[in-house]
Amino acid sequence: MEIYNGRVVRLVVEEIDLPNGAKAKREIVHNPDYAAILPVDDEGNILLVRQYRHSVGQWVLEIPAGVIDAGETPEQCALRELEEEIGKKAGKLTKICAYHGNIGICSGKGHLYLAQELTEGKQNFDADEFITVEKYSTSQVRQMIGNEEIICGKTIMAFYAYMSIKG
Repeated sequence: MEIYNGRVVRLVVEEIDLPNGAKAKREIVHNPDYAAILPVDDEGNILLVRQYRHSVGQWVLEIPAGVIDAGETPEQCALRELEEEIGKKAGKLTKICAYHGNIGICSGKGHLYLAQELTEGKQNFDADEFITVEKYSTSQVRQMIGNEEIICGKTIMAFYAYMSIKG
């Protein structure tokens, strides 16, 4: 049964059969797939965006990300969002992984990328985006994760994935 159908999400309640034969209800948020990008400059610094996130009631530091548009690949979305949000183009884009951020209730899949060999591009914010770009060393990012200055799950996952492949 559809409860809500909005601009970005659709909420449904479904009755499912459990393995023991019982029935249960599940609430599912159908949200779009998206791409998220960890931009690393030539000096090894991480570029993050700071923006207000009403769902948590605060300004947060996070990696650039956005919804995959119709007819767009995850890679195309990643490159577009990187330029729109931080004003950089990637000479090298590497897929880290695909994941479901809240698999218990959300359907949308995230595609996580590492962007390197950055060159100048042009920012192009959506009408409701108010973003500042900030640069941090990996040790600063690690510290900010530890003291909960960075609370975004995709950002934390991207950072530690990068640190594991960086060596």
